[in-house]
Amino acid sequence: MDRVDDQTLRDLVGKQPLKVIRLLDEDIDRPSNLRATLLKVKTPYELLSDPKSRKLLLYTLKQVDADQLAATLGDESTGKAAFKFLAKLTFRKGSATERRFFDFFDLEPQKDPPLIEPMATTASVSYALFPHQRDAVRRTWRKLETFPNRVLLHMPTGSGKTRTAMSLIAEFLRSHEPGLVIWLVSGKELCGQAADEFEMAWGHIGNRELQVHRFWAGADLDLDSCRDGVLIANLPKIYPRVLEDATFLSKLSDRAGLVVMDEAHQATAETYKFVLESLVDSREGVRLLGLSATPGRTWNDPDTDLELSKMFARQKVTLRAEAVNPVDFLVEEGYLAHPTFVPIPYADGHFSATELSRIEAETEIPDKILRILAEDERRNLVVVNSAEQLLKDHARTLLFAATVQHAEDLAMVLSGRGHVANVVTGKTPKGRRQQIIEAFKASGGPHQILCNCGVLATGFDAPATSAAVIAHPTKSLVLYSQMVGRALRGPQAGGNKYAEIHSVIDSTLPGFGDMGEAFLNWEDVWEDDIND
Repeated sequence: MDRVDDQTLRDLVGKQPLKVIRLLDEDIDRPSNLRATLLKVKTPYELLSDPKSRKLLLYTLKQVDADQLAATLGDESTGKAAFKFLAKLTFRKGSATERRFFDFFDLEPQKDPPLIEPMATTASVSYALFPHQRDAVRRTWRKLETFPNRVLLHMPTGSGKTRTAMSLIAEFLRSHEPGLVIWLVSGKELCGQAADEFEMAWGHIGNRELQVHRFWAGADLDLDSCRDGVLIANLPKIYPRVLEDATFLSKLSDRAGLVVMDEAHQATAETYKFVLESLVDSREGVRLLGLSATPGRTWNDPDTDLELSKMFARQKVTLRAEAVNPVDFLVEEGYLAHPTFVPIPYADGHFSATELSRIEAETEIPDKILRILAEDERRNLVVVNSAEQLLKDHARTLLFAATVQHAEDLAMVLSGRGHVANVVTGKTPKGRRQQIIEAFKASGGPHQILCNCGVLATGFDAPATSAAVIAHPTKSLVLYSQMVGRALRGPQAGGNKYAEIHSVIDSTLPGFGDMGEAFLNWEDVWEDDIND
């Protein structure tokens, strides 16, 4: 290359590249730059393999080298005859001539790898479902598309219920244009999470642009624009709108194709039931999908739970697994953390016969009883001791207190004990609440405990959470399951392999202690879907 003259160098580079190079930077046209550029683009082997560039380069050989190369290749010519021989030189790939030629230049002939088409390649997806979720989608879709077009999707907390539901919604919207899905839920926090999840899902598996209508908190609804897309609505906000405008639900139902009730165990509440029936029953073919980890409202009132199952035509798709209990399957496969339930016995012993009768008669623990427990110093010592045990081994722990004041008091005590302890209640300002929750969700840093009452049992997703203290007694198997579920995200879903749940067991109050039993509690009021 050092002996190549300027014109030969330009011929090796090529006319078209030179024109562009000169337009961009005339300095690149200098021989030293062209040599460096050429050798960046082509290897010596490539230059000598190409007949055109090989001919140009071989003419730069010294006479003695040209004579020797000709002799190496079996030709006795010398002088100009040797150059003429080399100018006409051709050889087949892999031939003896090729090997002798490149050996002369101390280069290894390059072999092209065999061109083999792979037997299979992987087509990646951005919104993938686990096998148990895909199976649930198939079975649920079949029920939604056949009369009576109603079904409840029953999946444990932490198994991807919302993600599975979004795939069903996307399936409906892809096959119905225009199509309107109405997503109903009672909590404002759950509304925002549903909107975010749908936008992420549709961004990956959607087939057109559509609107996500928001009807919660301060957002209002423009019915005229609500024809194609998803309406996510806070149920407590719908009923006042119905009282203002008697035609509101009928107009909405005329456009609805699929109605989704999140936390469907609440569907039989009087106002919620009225809204659902108005939307679904007014027009033939409107589909109703319920979502719940707990397809019942109680643990001891079959009549109430039967009413819920009838609303969904007693059709339920339950997570299907080889194990007898789907929760056990999810734990074994790593979708849920392996839970250790630790009962913390506490002998309360200070309720009167009248108070005990009231506890027995009411569907939930009365507020007065909860306040008494929250002010019980000995009980609070038990709760704090339990929390401190968990903080030794767990990076993130949730504490469910008996009352709002109880949550604030416990956070104060734990903070005074040197722990990173915060509290979130319904009174916590939105900005401060977001700051606390983001810090709790963040990985790394010191171990933290987050105290709350009634605000983090649903709609709260912090995968790093691996422990919970349940100091809020409840007669609701639904609420208990929701509190426990906050700490059960498994490694397959970005969580932890193990979880530890400490539950204060008040001696005179009802309590629960097993997620597997909770999942199967209501099976007798639903039709068996094992053959679907």
